[in-house]
Amino acid sequence: MNSNPTTEQNVYLAAYFTEQNLYLAAYFVISLIAWCLTNEATAHASRWLNNQIAFGEFSISLRITHNLAHLFVMGQEATLLMYLSKYHANPEKKSGLIYWIAQSTLIKTVILIITVSCTLIFSSLYPEEYNNISITLPILNTSINMPSQQLLTIFFAMPFIVISGIFERFFLFLKRFFSAFLPRGVYQPILFSTLLYCLPQNMTPNVISALIIYCVSFIMSSIIYALFSYYSGFSISAKKDLSDKKTWHASGLLYTLSTLIIKGTPSLSLFFLKQLGPVENVVGFYAAIATLNYGFHLLTKPFDSYLKPSIATLYHQGQIQELQDKINQINKLRWLIILTLTLTLAIAGHYLLGRYGEDFPLYYSGLVIASVLSCCQYLGQLAHETLNYTNNQSTLSKIMLFQLILIALCAKILIPKFGLIGAIISQGLPCALCTFLSAYMLRKKTGLKVYFAF
Repeated sequence: MNSNPTTEQNVYLAAYFTEQNLYLAAYFVISLIAWCLTNEATAHASRWLNNQIAFGEFSISLRITHNLAHLFVMGQEATLLMYLSKYHANPEKKSGLIYWIAQSTLIKTVILIITVSCTLIFSSLYPEEYNNISITLPILNTSINMPSQQLLTIFFAMPFIVISGIFERFFLFLKRFFSAFLPRGVYQPILFSTLLYCLPQNMTPNVISALIIYCVSFIMSSIIYALFSYYSGFSISAKKDLSDKKTWHASGLLYTLSTLIIKGTPSLSLFFLKQLGPVENVVGFYAAIATLNYGFHLLTKPFDSYLKPSIATLYHQGQIQELQDKINQINKLRWLIILTLTLTLAIAGHYLLGRYGEDFPLYYSGLVIASVLSCCQYLGQLAHETLNYTNNQSTLSKIMLFQLILIALCAKILIPKFGLIGAIISQGLPCALCTFLSAYMLRKKTGLKVYFAF
């Protein structure tokens, strides 16, 4: 008599995992499309600007804004994912968490928009005195000078980048991966390319116009996210319990420090190259290589996103072996994708770089070096996120700080001598080494193994 329920249960589980595998495969296909769209949108901007120095300034402005967005959000998108799982039986705390995130994001958005608007008006009244903004890099004892209007203009995108990130985590919690990814990964680059294409042909290409269009594309993406959430069916309690606010703050701060460095490190060599590089126009060439290399993040993101809710849930429930089995299953797919992408960049690198402009294929060797180093890094990149979601944020923060210092030291030594190649090595080698370190610490603290021997 016990065989029937067991058989029914096995059939149900088999159907469930088949559905999940198909869902994950579709998510990967969309990520692949998103990578192609992102490359084409960035290449379109490069061709439209038709100037490597201008394209370099455009790319640096975007990187600065995306990195500062992590400080703006203060880890709230991560607390959303972690604590919604924890409060599954406590709707009042769920409501309190969502209310706290929404309220603080709105307040910060209003303050930022007012501050940037006033600063832009002030800088336009005194253009000679406030033509540039200097960003100091204490570790290198140097600074990066950026045109103030360019940098301030792109700051308008920051709240909407953050809102998109928060909604993305929200839909990951609901395990609606398409809703989490489509607005930011697919719609935004399409909107950006379309708006850029619609500019008058007699218009003189300039960085500020490209940045304004980028802001508009992210505003539209955040609106799409809001519409998705409205029809998501997720309900909250009328009562709000904010008693854990201090805990949310602490978790968010730790997550912010580690994540800021994780997300910011791909930009570090770009910043250093602009200031320390012997030739300024190589910044634009490096930006193209970095964008193509972004595929390692984007194409592994479906698998990492798929795992995040499981890490947060299974680890807190003490189901370590179940979590390890899931990691092993996902890692096989991740490694196949990473190795395939490395081979693709090596084979099609000339063509892909040529989409950015006729001179870009000259730096094909740099793309190959960058892809090999990224391959070594991303084979174990999952260790970083797993440390984050297993209450080891402080350990990861220390590793990421070490990585930051190592990149800066390598940049100081290698970029003045070797230019673009020095920037690529300064970026890739420390990231690969710290991936091994994170995997080792994860195994030591949790028993989980995500990277070969570790």
